[in-house]
Amino acid sequence: MSVTDAGWSYYRVSREAKDCLALYQTGQTCSGVYTIYPTGGAKTDVVCDMKIMGGGWILIQNRFDGSEHFNRTWSDYKNGFGSAVGEYWIGNDVIHDLTKDSSSLYISITLNNGTTFFELYEIFSIASEADNYRLSIGGQATGTLGNRMTQIQAGNDLNGAMFCTLDRDNDNHINGHCARSHSGGWWFNFCHDAYLNGPYGSPFWYQPWDPLLSTGEMIQKTSMMIRRGLSAG
Repeated sequence: MSVTDAGWSYYRVSREAKDCLALYQTGQTCSGVYTIYPTGGAKTDVVCDMKIMGGGWILIQNRFDGSEHFNRTWSDYKNGFGSAVGEYWIGNDVIHDLTKDSSSLYISITLNNGTTFFELYEIFSIASEADNYRLSIGGQATGTLGNRMTQIQAGNDLNGAMFCTLDRDNDNHINGHCARSHSGGWWFNFCHDAYLNGPYGSPFWYQPWDPLLSTGEMIQKTSMMIRRGLSAG
């Protein structure tokens, strides 16, 4: 074990594991940075949260100080950017590899006053780049944020939405470009009621989680984590 500059513990284990749940099931119960080997993908360093809701979660998005900007190109979101021990997006190719099995999504938002809200989605996966990383999200949604990604007004329901960036317009807004208008990459429909990649700490981060949060000015931290379903093997 070693400690990163950001204070995370980096764990080196002898057995290769495809994700954080596999590590947890073999006795790795400390949260920190691990190397995983996704099925069909390249090895990658990830932060594993081994405490929340039974452990085994992979951090795929992390924001807490605005040190990384999220208004980036298709290539950046495809390959990932930032650092696993800082602010980062793990990369859409990696998310696709990790969600080929049945997976769940855990979203957390912490405000400047320390209040934390969360939402757990039972079903989460994204398609390959060939289908523009199309989002599949659904099943039961539980938490304190309220479900704003599915089962809402048709134009803002994100189930089935394709990923969009400043240089790739895949939304359903006929006369607009959601990623450019809202300055970040995301799954946009026409456009959104939930959006975690807007300009950090800014009133121009529009509707990060409507109606609870109409702008991003009050947000200190966001994170997105995924975990393979226990029945997926």
